[in-house]
Amino acid sequence: MTADDKSEILPTELESKINRQIEFYFGDVNLPRDKFLKEQVQLDDGWVTLETMLKFNRLRTLTEDASVVAVAVRKSTSGLLEVSEDGTKVRRQPAKPLPEMNDQRKADIQSRTVYAKGFPNNMNLDELQQFFIGFGEIDCVQMRRKPGSKHFKGSVFVQFRSEEDAKAFIALEKVEFRNTPLQRTPQSEYWNKRNKENADRKQEKAKAKTQETVTDTVERPAVVIKLTGVPDGCTRELIKAALNPVAMVEWVDFEKGQKDALVRFKEANAAKTITEKFTEGVPIDGSNVPVHMLEGEEEAQYWKDSNIAKKNRKSKRKFGGHEGRGGRGGRGGRGGNKRRMGRHDSDDGPPGKMGKRNDDDDDGD
Repeated sequence: MTADDKSEILPTELESKINRQIEFYFGDVNLPRDKFLKEQVQLDDGWVTLETMLKFNRLRTLTEDASVVAVAVRKSTSGLLEVSEDGTKVRRQPAKPLPEMNDQRKADIQSRTVYAKGFPNNMNLDELQQFFIGFGEIDCVQMRRKPGSKHFKGSVFVQFRSEEDAKAFIALEKVEFRNTPLQRTPQSEYWNKRNKENADRKQEKAKAKTQETVTDTVERPAVVIKLTGVPDGCTRELIKAALNPVAMVEWVDFEKGQKDALVRFKEANAAKTITEKFTEGVPIDGSNVPVHMLEGEEEAQYWKDSNIAKKNRKSKRKFGGHEGRGGRGGRGGRGGNKRRMGRHDSDDGPPGKMGKRNDDDDDGD
């Protein structure tokens, strides 16, 4: 075989890029979640016209000539795709159907997927793919972006074709990109760490929310007294009636049958005034009830407990089971006011058809 014969069989650099891109579209990673392409393969026994495929942005940047795509696919050695006899259509080989997405399949994918971080934020997918090809065959490189934006975070999930290549990449003593060392870890370990961090953060947030208004600081000094040995049959009204002529009561913490009561006054230093006036006890329902003013740690604990109780009351009012008109979900019945999901063009799909995939977005690096 002459050198010219070999050049006709081996794909050119452009043809290799075309094959890599179109095989990604029909591959195990993309096809199951590409709504537009899945609809197309069901129309004509799996065949999709090359005219349709050239609506995909990334393929169109490589060539706009359907014949060039046809020639490239025919030179591919992967055996994933076939071209129609007239060279106008392409499909996934019927002998290579999509694998069932079960637990075993998910575990297999995760075992071949690696998290890598340390790339510049201005990189593109082509550069990343070219970098990882040097470490083995890959199924896809997933650029991780900040939620709600296209800003690349400098980290990726790279899915290798085999678990051996994934482990070999992680086992390398050092991997650099443009003189910057890359962090590398199995995807499973990355998510285990992220899930633990999220759980810890939620726990801390819940704790902080409960205590965000709780403080040991005395809000108003000398306004709280404690009555001890309250007579049986006493009520909050009797306590107020005994104290209001001297100082206006703001709050009485007391239930009928209890022996002690806490009373808070509206004016500063009112508690001191009460204790100075009723040195022999407060006359309530025929008894002189001993009284003392809360000070120091006892006073600080009162305000702390008071703030917690206040917060709990607000929470009960807010989430007290009032679901609004129309039952659960607000007006319109159960599940009303459902959030409508918008559709966005993707860099890898035809305009207006392929939903943007954000399943890799999160708050992590």
